[in-house]
Amino acid sequence: MNALTSHINRLSELAVTAPRECRPQLSRQVAALRVGFRKQQERCVSFLQLSRAYADRFLSDISEEIQQQSSFLEAVEKRIEMAKTLREEVVHLRKSYEVGTLDCIKKVRRTVLFEPLPEDVDLFREMDIVLDEIERCYIDMDKFWVDEVQRVTKTFNDRRVDPEDIDRWKNIRESLEHTITNWETTSTDDAIVPRPSTQLPIHELSPIVSSFSHVAKAAQRALLSARLCASAGPEFVKPVHSSFIFGAEVNFSVNRASCVEFLRGCVRYGKTVVITCTAFESYSPFSRLGNSQDLVDRATRLRTERTEDSAETAVETRGMRRFNTIHEKILSSLHRMDHELDTSFSCISAWVTELDAHSTFPAFDMKHLRRLSRIWVKNRDAIADMLAALPPLE
Repeated sequence: MNALTSHINRLSELAVTAPRECRPQLSRQVAALRVGFRKQQERCVSFLQLSRAYADRFLSDISEEIQQQSSFLEAVEKRIEMAKTLREEVVHLRKSYEVGTLDCIKKVRRTVLFEPLPEDVDLFREMDIVLDEIERCYIDMDKFWVDEVQRVTKTFNDRRVDPEDIDRWKNIRESLEHTITNWETTSTDDAIVPRPSTQLPIHELSPIVSSFSHVAKAAQRALLSARLCASAGPEFVKPVHSSFIFGAEVNFSVNRASCVEFLRGCVRYGKTVVITCTAFESYSPFSRLGNSQDLVDRATRLRTERTEDSAETAVETRGMRRFNTIHEKILSSLHRMDHELDTSFSCISAWVTELDAHSTFPAFDMKHLRRLSRIWVKNRDAIADMLAALPPLE
């Protein structure tokens, strides 16, 4: 561009110094070249402005997606950590139960209380049933939270909320709140009916907790009755073994109280799930399909606005060979620029259409998105530098 400006200015100087009879025609030729050059300048500036507009549009879309993904992923990461914490609490509660209660009772049942008195057989049979059932509940709760961590991790990786989680956790939360409210008020006088041997679905927490609440009350009552029954009297059981039964009862009371706090933690988790899932339920894969069609249309229009060759043929005047050479060189450059700009406008139309058709941002992680952002900032800055370097329109 700067070189063409210099050449045209040189032609203008040569036209002024040409023989008087040639000056009008040479001046018209210089004027025609200036008009053609100005149109090329305008087309070039339009191309760069179009490219910068697309860069701005792309950066804006990336920024929006980064912000949306950041909020979404932050919420899901918090949910993952809560789920992992609750799973760890289940493991701790199960170990505490097995060591503090189950192992103590089994040790006594294998020794001094292997054959209780006839009147206590039903009591100890019930106690064995409820204690084993509690262990099954802990195992099922552990499976539930392992599955929940996997579900949330999938949500994180897919960057998509599972709509079923909202209703699922609303129901679970309501059931847990009801269980906590009735934890100490439900009657424990009914006989224990073991759960069917069929395994419950691992994504269903409510029936597990309901069963656990039922058998936990029965277990507390059975442990107390076992400690006070005739078979555990001093004439049959040594003090050391009696201390095992009492320790198991106390430890189970502590474990059961910890379970209440654990269930409250599950309720808080359920509230978090409902809130975050509701907030991001409309979050969908962000696609740029057709997002820049207006820019494509502009590029198409600009491509058709070719520069017309309005320059007159250079006069063959003696002593004007220098003028004629520069004139032909400028015309050739303008024609080449016309062709190159046509190609550029065609390329940007195809490029933008293709890029928008495949730019589904959730396929990218945050690291990739930020890398894309840095690249497009450089592209935009380079375009701005080129615009600034162009000579002013004449």
